[in-house]
Amino acid sequence: MPDPAPSAPRRRSKSTPEPTTPSTPEPTCSVSSEHARAAGQAAAKLCSGAGHRLLYAPTELQQLITEAIEIGYATALQDVRDGDFDGAIREWRPGLSEE
Repeated sequence: MPDPAPSAPRRRSKSTPEPTTPSTPEPTCSVSSEHARAAGQAAAKLCSGAGHRLLYAPTELQQLITEAIEIGYATALQDVRDGDFDGAIREWRPGLSEE
């Protein structure tokens, strides 16, 4: 059975920019190598959930948002690892220590 004919590409109006997508969840900023992969994955998940608003944003803005997420995520991971929130976690989830 022959392959079906490919459909014609859709034309975009000149006012609609081509969408760009974040490529891979690899980190784009200088976060510690210990947290780089997790930070890159977190940024990719959050950006993919942003929908069309981020999809049509300029590449520079996408990059800025991705880097901000990566830095924040990696910083939070390091703070948790350092024990900065140990007391607060017990306060936020008092039953956790009983489990």
